[in-house]
Amino acid sequence: MTFQTALNTTASELYTPFPNPANPHTTLSFALKDPYHVKLDLYNILGQKVRTLLNEERKSGLWHIQWDGCNETGLPLASGVYMARLTIRAGDTMLHMTKKLLLER
Repeated sequence: MTFQTALNTTASELYTPFPNPANPHTTLSFALKDPYHVKLDLYNILGQKVRTLLNEERKSGLWHIQWDGCNETGLPLASGVYMARLTIRAGDTMLHMTKKLLLER
């Protein structure tokens, strides 16, 4: 599930997932200063991508995406450390932000 709340911001930012540790659901939030193409991927500790939560254009504002602790095929992932990586693209410029989260089952 994805939803937006109103926010006037001067910077784009990825916030720490909440709750963290996740058991098994968590919410990932990010702010966009301007409209951008955004991609939100999750990786395991080995650097392998386990899921793409978002890959599309988004308006400016504060966005929240819930993750259910499952991989791309819907299977529950094991307990462990995962990385959320937000990539913001504006033309030829890309900005990457990463936050760590702990999944506990």
